[in-house]
Amino acid sequence: MTGSPVTDWWIYLLLPLAGFVAGVVNTIAGGGSFLVLPCLVLLGMPEQVANGTNRVAIALQSLYSVRAYHERRPIDRAAVLRLLAPSLPGLAGGFVLATVLSPRAFRSVVGVLFLAFVVFMLIQPKLLLEKKERERKWPRGVEAAVFFGIGMYAGFLQAGVGLLVLVALSALQGRELVDANGIKLGIIAIWIVPSVVWFAVNRQVEWVPGLAVGVGNFFGARLGAKWAVQKGNQLIFTFLVIVMVATGLSLLFA
Repeated sequence: MTGSPVTDWWIYLLLPLAGFVAGVVNTIAGGGSFLVLPCLVLLGMPEQVANGTNRVAIALQSLYSVRAYHERRPIDRAAVLRLLAPSLPGLAGGFVLATVLSPRAFRSVVGVLFLAFVVFMLIQPKLLLEKKERERKWPRGVEAAVFFGIGMYAGFLQAGVGLLVLVALSALQGRELVDANGIKLGIIAIWIVPSVVWFAVNRQVEWVPGLAVGVGNFFGARLGAKWAVQKGNQLIFTFLVIVMVATGLSLLFA
């Protein structure tokens, strides 16, 4: 790792705590990485190294969150596999961009996108909250293009990608949020494996801080999976709005 690492011991104690909160938020909706990344930067990590290190923590979180969620609410595995087809090429493209560009390169654009989603959700909350029979609302080609773009964002930055997946599944497929959340967790669990490998090969991972955050993520995922299934669509919707506003503003003004 390059840079000047901070040596104050209290900052290292923050990592599992930040990871715990991020694990809860990521499992219920997404965007918890925006809490973790500033902590990693405080350790003196360049943004690209913090970006890679955070994925180690998400890998540990994913180990538990998928299993815990599936036990409470079966995950649609067929949907996970179908959406991987267009998203994996996008993921690969995002990896390449992440190694040559600063994540700040398109933060402003994505920040505006997140805030626009919030306005849309508040104007038409029934589109995400109403109980409905699942129906395809958009052609497969549109779905593929959207998930290619989401995959690219996941490869590039990762933070907040779960929010995009939730909104896309609800808008494109008519999924209830609790159902969509399980699919989101399954997709991210598969994305994260090549993500960790890519950033590790490119020497953009710090393992000890990543594992420290990951321990917190792991236990946060346990609580988040329980809450998301028990509390249902309303809790996930509330988390979506709050975290997307915070994410959009942090991207615009960081």
